[in-house]
Amino acid sequence: MPWARLLAAPMSSSMIGAEPAMRHALWITRFDWVDEDDLAGIVTMAIKVGVTDVLMQVRGAGDALYLSDVAPASAKIAGRLGWEPRWDPLGVVCDIAGRHRDVRVHAWVNALSGWPAGSREGCSGLEPSPDGAPDHLLIRNPEAVLVDADGEPMPCPNPTDYVWVSAEHRAVVDELRVVADELVSRYPLAGIHLDRIRYPLEGWFDPPDRTRRPDAITALVRAVRGQLPQQLDVTASIMPDYGSIADGVPEHLAIYGQDGWAWAADGLVSSVMPMVYTDIAAGEAWSWSRLMRQHLDNLPTGQCWVPIYAEHDEAMIRRQAGLAQQEPVAGIAWYSAGLVRTRDKWNILARIREQDSHR
Repeated sequence: MPWARLLAAPMSSSMIGAEPAMRHALWITRFDWVDEDDLAGIVTMAIKVGVTDVLMQVRGAGDALYLSDVAPASAKIAGRLGWEPRWDPLGVVCDIAGRHRDVRVHAWVNALSGWPAGSREGCSGLEPSPDGAPDHLLIRNPEAVLVDADGEPMPCPNPTDYVWVSAEHRAVVDELRVVADELVSRYPLAGIHLDRIRYPLEGWFDPPDRTRRPDAITALVRAVRGQLPQQLDVTASIMPDYGSIADGVPEHLAIYGQDGWAWAADGLVSSVMPMVYTDIAAGEAWSWSRLMRQHLDNLPTGQCWVPIYAEHDEAMIRRQAGLAQQEPVAGIAWYSAGLVRTRDKWNILARIREQDSHR
C-alpha cells in the first residue's frame, strides 16, 4: 500500500489502547529526513503502523539536532554549524509521540564520533560558532582526538569516517554527561541511546599513553548512566563478533573495546542493540541467526533488541521477525526510517506488528 494511503487508513483496533506483545523500535537517522514536515511525516507514519519506540538521532558528530546550550546546532537545522537553529527536530518528535499512549522517544547520541572525516569539504565545516553560541568540542579541545602509534592526532579527512575523540579525555566525558542531563531535563524522553560508544578500527589510541582500554569505554557508559534518573532507560549499540582472534578474546572487546554484555549484566544499560544487519546464511560466520544467537546467549534475558535491516526483502524480514518472536527479547529494532520508506516496507512492519498483537 502506498505511503499516503497507508497514512490515511484507520488504525487497527489491536494497536489502540493495548500493551504491545512486542515492542518495535525505529531508528531515525539524521540523513532520513529533509525538513520539519518530512520528519513529522515519518514519525506519524511510524506510529500509525505500530512503532512503539522512536530512536531519534540528536547528536551525530558533536553537534545538536535539538535546542542545546552545550553543543553547537547542526548545520542541518541552522544552515552552518553553531548558527541559530531554525527549528527543533527532537521537539517535533516528542510532540507527535506525546499524543499517543505507549509511544516512547529515545534520544540517540553518537558518543565518540567527533566530526565527519569522509571529505575535505566535510572537514571544512568544523568552524567556530558565532559569538554567544557554544563552540564544538573539537574547537575547544582539539587535543581530545585519538592518535596513531607515533602519537600523531587523527587527521581530517581519514578513512575511518570520523575524527574520533577519546573516552578518557575529561572534556569528552564532561560534555556527554551534560548533554545527557540537558536532554532529559528539557524533553519527555524514555531514555538515552548511546551509539559509537567504542574505538574505531585498530591503529588509533587514546592520548597520551597510546592505549585502547575497554575500561575507559565502560567508564564513559557509567558516567552517563550516573547522570540520569534511574527510571530512564540507557541503551547502547554494540558490535557483532564474526569470529575470535588468536588469543580467544571476543572481537567486540579486543577490537572495539566494547564490553556490552557486561554493561547489561552490571546494570549500566537497560538493554543493547546489536549492529547485526546481515541475512540468514546457514553455516556462514556472518549469518544473522548465528550472530544473534551469540548475543542472546550472552545477555540477560530480555535485554537484547533484535535488529532488522529494512533493505532485506520481505521473505528475509519475515524470517528474522519470526525468530525474534520466539525469544524473550526487549523488542525488534528496525534500521532505518529512511530504508523503510524508500524500500516501501511500512506495510510489512504493520503486518508484523499486527501479528505480534495476536500472539
